[in-house]
Amino acid sequence: MGGKLNGGSLNKCYSTGSVSGTDRVGGIVGLNSNGVMNNNYSTGSVNGNDCIGGLLGYNYWGGLNNNYSTGSVNGTSGVGGLVGMGDPIQEDGDGFWDTITSGQTSSYGGIGKTTSEMKTQSTFTNAGWNFETIWEMIGYNYPRLREIPDPTLPVELSNFTAQYLNNTPTLYWITQSETDNMGWFVYRNIEEDFTTSEKVSEFLEGHGTTTQQQSYIYEDTIENPEIGDTYYYWLESIDFSGMVNHYDKVAVLTIPEQYDPGSGLIPEPVRYGLFQNEPNPLLTSTRIAFNLTETAMVDLNIYNLKGQRVKTLYSGVTSKHTIMWDGKDESGKELENGVYFYKLMVNGKTEETKKLILMR
Repeated sequence: MGGKLNGGSLNKCYSTGSVSGTDRVGGIVGLNSNGVMNNNYSTGSVNGNDCIGGLLGYNYWGGLNNNYSTGSVNGTSGVGGLVGMGDPIQEDGDGFWDTITSGQTSSYGGIGKTTSEMKTQSTFTNAGWNFETIWEMIGYNYPRLREIPDPTLPVELSNFTAQYLNNTPTLYWITQSETDNMGWFVYRNIEEDFTTSEKVSEFLEGHGTTTQQQSYIYEDTIENPEIGDTYYYWLESIDFSGMVNHYDKVAVLTIPEQYDPGSGLIPEPVRYGLFQNEPNPLLTSTRIAFNLTETAMVDLNIYNLKGQRVKTLYSGVTSKHTIMWDGKDESGKELENGVYFYKLMVNGKTEETKKLILMR
């Protein structure tokens, strides 16, 4: 028998590891004999011969409430997405399994749902699950327990932005840490709805396990974009076990007015003010320039995301100026990769602020 024997009460437990055996094998429990299982879930694969279930192998007069499973399930007979076999037989019930990831369309107990449905909170709240004190959902992912949350998101994503740089939709994101991160896919949609989005990137390699900040950049290709078109982007990470994770951060891109579909080029700015730095992202150095209608007292500074000034680029009286910045602070120390802002102040008042990406 694979998995434990439950004859009492099993509440608020989860399992992420793979389980294998011969008969009565389940992701959490092999045999539930007159026991009660409430608010549990399993995400690991389950393999065996007879009475094999994603959560429970064999249910003998036991009670199941608010449980789910997502792992692949394989066996020769009595195989179910959530429960392998039962006595008495119960074809439905208060529980769910993922029909896509499990590879199973039937179960002796529970209701089968697609991955998209399993990652939609209303699937569970409509069945009466408690998302105020027991369950929670982080982004576009499966539910997890509030009291003992498993690391549903193995990557700590701190920043995700989209910009139209050099006539190209450019995505940039930063992770503070990564655990077993094999890599990424990027999704895009013209509506703010991940469930109907399309995968637009090839596989982008991750950094495995690291506690160091990491940064990524991806250039998208959109055929014949129109001025004012808006696009929404999402990230999907895959760990080395094959677990897929999605993130609720959305990067939004609107095709700017200066885009000229006929020429295929972004024309020079037609107004005075602070210009977008080139190149962006900054790899070794970048040019920052401004042009005013009249001579004035001007301050041009670089700030980090916390609003702290890290570099003064110019301070004086002029009407226009161009400077090359190498990504170093006032002391000459190289700044960390990430997103920064440069602000133009004219006669003591903020005139304009723009964003740049530092990536070496």
